[in-house]
Amino acid sequence: MVEGICFEDISMDHVRTPFVVNSYYNCCDPDAHSDYVKCKSPLPVDERTPAVNQLTFRNITCTNCHAAGAFLYGLPEQKIDCIEFDHVSIDYADQALPMEPAMMDDLGEKAKMGIYINNAKKLILNQVSIQGNEGEAFDLHNIDSLVRDGEERGKIQ
Repeated sequence: MVEGICFEDISMDHVRTPFVVNSYYNCCDPDAHSDYVKCKSPLPVDERTPAVNQLTFRNITCTNCHAAGAFLYGLPEQKIDCIEFDHVSIDYADQALPMEPAMMDDLGEKAKMGIYINNAKKLILNQVSIQGNEGEAFDLHNIDSLVRDGEERGKIQ
């Protein structure tokens, strides 16, 4: 379980993906590339199921990013409980190098991808700036509740 972590007052420069939380991490276990680890369908929750609750990213500047601004991917059966981005600024390197934004099978290399979040119960975005991305600035999926700059936006499929 990962719970109640706040990252704040940070500056990052020339990083692949500044913010990564990946419940499909394909490294370290003997079954790292098994169908169980890669399965995107809901599975029964048991002792192997990771839980991520309450992550806050505050007063963070990310410059010259390469693959993505953020890549957060929870499980359909155990969504990330709450993610808050507060006063976060992201921009991309002019010559961003295509890279995998996270260690996850079947993801492929990306460059200048915005904020990607999948499977979260609550997402709070307050004063988030993304510049220089290619494609969607916010690529959001399966979010139960989105709050953007104090305004409740509801559910995102």
